[in-house]
Amino acid sequence: MPTLPHFIRKTALMLSPLLLLLGAYFYIDPFKVVRTYDVFYDPKEAWWVGLDADYTATCTYDRQYPQYGYDAIIFGNSRSRFYACDDWLQYLPKGSSPYHFDANGESLYAMMRKVQYVERQGHPLRHALFVIDRELLAQDKAATKHNNTIAPQLEGNTLLAQARLQIASLRAWFNLQFIYAYADASLTNEIKPYMMKRMLLCKPYDYYQPTNEERQTDVERRIAAGTYYDEPDIQAAFAGKQHPGEVSPPTIKASQLEQLRTIRDVLQRQRTDYRIVVSPLYDQIKLHPQDLAHLQEIFGVDRVFDYSGVNAITSDRHYFLEPFHYRTLAGRRILSEIYKPHLPFGK
Repeated sequence: MPTLPHFIRKTALMLSPLLLLLGAYFYIDPFKVVRTYDVFYDPKEAWWVGLDADYTATCTYDRQYPQYGYDAIIFGNSRSRFYACDDWLQYLPKGSSPYHFDANGESLYAMMRKVQYVERQGHPLRHALFVIDRELLAQDKAATKHNNTIAPQLEGNTLLAQARLQIASLRAWFNLQFIYAYADASLTNEIKPYMMKRMLLCKPYDYYQPTNEERQTDVERRIAAGTYYDEPDIQAAFAGKQHPGEVSPPTIKASQLEQLRTIRDVLQRQRTDYRIVVSPLYDQIKLHPQDLAHLQEIFGVDRVFDYSGVNAITSDRHYFLEPFHYRTLAGRRILSEIYKPHLPFGK
């Protein structure tokens, strides 16, 4: 029968890889959730780890609000990033200060929490742009993946909320495929195709920190060169992705109605001038009429703009980077349509 010291040594030996990885997680802090950071996306770095955009957006908002005094906010999932703040400013009063408060795979629940957070901080919300779609509306609970776990600040910064963030990040760290890709990128200082497919490491886009804004300048250069849409992989990505005439199932149920009304109530208290855009998706699937009716009843017919289904944007692939994300070109067109003629608040 093994003695206790022998058992301890054997157990320690068995656990040593786990303990080593755990120590490396806290030392490296790959997802930047252990320590505080002034800059999450350093432009000097050759590659970045895909971070939790919900958390980074909230931390950046908190850190930079005293300097910029944000009073105009864009809410939504990754599709909302294609509404450039410079374009939006053309339709806002002089002196407005915009911010992208978005997240990957944003949920309606997290969007509601962000709106509540702005009010709870005592910050004015004079202008708001909500970019939504059927996927966002369907999510009435907080996401749990490492790249879109809700920021603890939005949940009162409780120990439970902080634990959720750390657990999600640890779970991603202990993925051996991620560790292999991370080690490979660290040693070679480059991103390889297999890393992108796992979506744990991403090639840097241009990032403008004052507004928390991504700018796809590299892809736009390829489009301007006239070769992008002729590339075989891009043609394959678009092939067979459109389903004109299809309608999505209804997604807005009792919990979503409550969350949408909570957002509406904050907007009314803040006397916010807002617009709600249902994103144009390349698949051309129309938002269910019942969902649209709920949105119009809660927020007003003149405040909800439905670009789902078949229209001039979704019929032209040149408005899209790939089937899941449209370009700033589309966002610019939508802004020009929903703000002209400008509708004063309450009209």
